Amino acid sequence: MYYGWNIVGVGMVFQAISFGFTIYIFTFWAEAWMTEFNVGRTQITATFMIFNVAMGLVSPIAGRILDAFSIRVLIISGATCLTVGFLLISFANAMWQIITVYATLISVGSVLAGPLAAQTLAAKWFSARRGLAIGWGSTGTSIGGLLMPPFAIYLLLNLGWRQAHQVIAFLIVLIIVPLVWKIIRNTPQEKGVEPEAPARFEPTQESGGQAIQWTTIKVLRSRNFWIPIIAFLPALAAFSTVQANLSLITADIGISQQKTALLMSIIAGSMIVGKLFFGGMADRWDQRLLYWIAASIMGFGILLLMSQPNYTLMVFISVLLGLAAGGFLPLLGAIVGGRFGPEAFGQVFGLLGPFLTLSAFAPMLGGWLRDTTGSYDSIFQIILVALIPAMVSMAFMKRQAPATQASG
Repeated sequence: MYYGWNIVGVGMVFQAISFGFTIYIFTFWAEAWMTEFNVGRTQITATFMIFNVAMGLVSPIAGRILDAFSIRVLIISGATCLTVGFLLISFANAMWQIITVYATLISVGSVLAGPLAAQTLAAKWFSARRGLAIGWGSTGTSIGGLLMPPFAIYLLLNLGWRQAHQVIAFLIVLIIVPLVWKIIRNTPQEKGVEPEAPARFEPTQESGGQAIQWTTIKVLRSRNFWIPIIAFLPALAAFSTVQANLSLITADIGISQQKTALLMSIIAGSMIVGKLFFGGMADRWDQRLLYWIAASIMGFGILLLMSQPNYTLMVFISVLLGLAAGGFLPLLGAIVGGRFGPEAFGQVFGLLGPFLTLSAFAPMLGGWLRDTTGSYDSIFQIILVALIPAMVSMAFMKRQAPATQASG
């Protein structure tokens, strides 16, 4: 078996832990923090927004570092940041302290030990099957979303949120550090194995068959950089709004936290299916068509969410949202890898971070609109309208250029 699949497997593990214990269980601390620190929904969702914005600001720097230095050391550094961060949160006496930790240690740790690192590794280790590898690797975050919410609820109900954070802190470092140190290598050459065969399509090239050397200026001048921002931003805003507010949305319609944890797991399980399908098809089908399918599913799910759903319909909505959201990450990775190449993957993906992080404002805006109007419908209406130009923009995305002999 090609050693690259070991890299993908470990990537799945560290993503499951880093994102499972941050993104996917954040919503379950909401009620406990609101009660203990006497804060409202807007402040809770503002914390999630600040966390995401901080990750976006860190991403360009992390992308360049991941392209240039030992990814193994950087992932371990990220896990250490997460461990220290969760320990500090467990001793917090005010909400601003939690916000500070999320804006610093948790955000840095989530970037260094999250999807950016895993996708950069997949891009370096795979060529012909890059979309499939990214698709499989990105299921790690969804596996975390499948397993961690029930575990977090168990810890919350039995230990309280402070001790729950301490348990999580030690699990992060005990699992990620030895596994990453043993298995992860930057490239096939570093491991002493043959790289995978070249892809059927190679990144855009300059005249004469020479591959473009992607400087930051050249990336920012490329249409293929800006169109994914326009296309993916509303879709990510839709999902992050639901994800950050899920326990509050379900509380409004009388659904318990235990059932909400099950919904989060259903979303995550559906994301696994979405990532495998869209990631696998990204190597075979037109990636623009796949985006349109995923965005349409997302829009339909949001539309149903505005219909005052019962629990049965919420299960169906969770499946739809999970399938769509699951498709976006491998599609974005395949688009970037196919048009900019593995050498520039971390750089380009990192540069996308601050722009795509604008989606983090949607959960806070949704929380504020809920506090103001008594409903989440307004934010969902805004997102649905924004999805229309997003879907149109993808028609202007350039296709990958056929590989030339010079590109090897």
